[in-house]
Amino acid sequence: MSREGIPVGTMVRGNGGKAPGRLGRLEGRGFECVQIHWWAGLGADDPAETARRIEDDPADGRPGPPVRSLALYGNPLRRDSEGDEARRSIEALIDSAAVFGCSIIGLFTGRIPGRPWEDSLPEFTRVFESLAARAADHDVTLALENCPMGGDDASGDWNLAYSPAAWERLFNALPSRFADVLGLEWEPAHLIGLGYDPLAALDSWKDRIVHVHGKDARIDADGTVRQTLPGNGSTPWDVIFAVLKRSGYGGTVDIEGYHDADWSGDRELDGQQRAAAYLRDCRDGVRSGPRWSAGENTE
Repeated sequence: MSREGIPVGTMVRGNGGKAPGRLGRLEGRGFECVQIHWWAGLGADDPAETARRIEDDPADGRPGPPVRSLALYGNPLRRDSEGDEARRSIEALIDSAAVFGCSIIGLFTGRIPGRPWEDSLPEFTRVFESLAARAADHDVTLALENCPMGGDDASGDWNLAYSPAAWERLFNALPSRFADVLGLEWEPAHLIGLGYDPLAALDSWKDRIVHVHGKDARIDADGTVRQTLPGNGSTPWDVIFAVLKRSGYGGTVDIEGYHDADWSGDRELDGQQRAAAYLRDCRDGVRSGPRWSAGENTE
């Protein structure tokens, strides 16, 4: 693949209005784009003001990489003030996406805490019909992230969209007119952790993937699943880029850091820079990734 292919970037947290400064510190490290994300809710942050500061007042005069997507990882299905804040924040990002020049917003579906998976489906349908309609009005695509957040079919607190079977049910729960505004924010590490073959899932769901998180995992000899930066795990990223390219993927691959114990603390940003270089090499055909050995679960 040519160097004009799928952009490789990283994630920058936006809470507390700190995104502009964090973007500036990435300048010159080889990141081609960023995803700005907020945890739980925007709080006092005004996303339109954040976009203005990035444009007009970058840290130390360094603008940093371009913002290509946004995200809000909260629980919009909670029936309390936290749920209210998550829904308000998602709506605000939908309304402000064009100011950033973005059209993709990553998010958790949310979940009714402590209840079986199916108990949350009616609330998901109600909440996401409204969010999807708003997204359609603003030419925005909502991308469901596939982190289980410690949940399973029996119980959980954050996210319904953690498995291929769940994706099928969630997409089928909404009217077909929303098919173009609801996609996947896909990451192989979570699938490896749950025992899925990420390449099989990629092949089956490539047409619904609108954003990719660059995080990996490996299974150690003792059976422990360790989350890693790309280049330290077992995922063949060269194959992933090839499949995405063939499917006409128009999004980015943004590194999700702060999970690799070998590149933590003062080494975090250096590790992310190393991972970005690895991903660009896989994208550009400079190197091949490891060959994936499928586990038991190939759904």
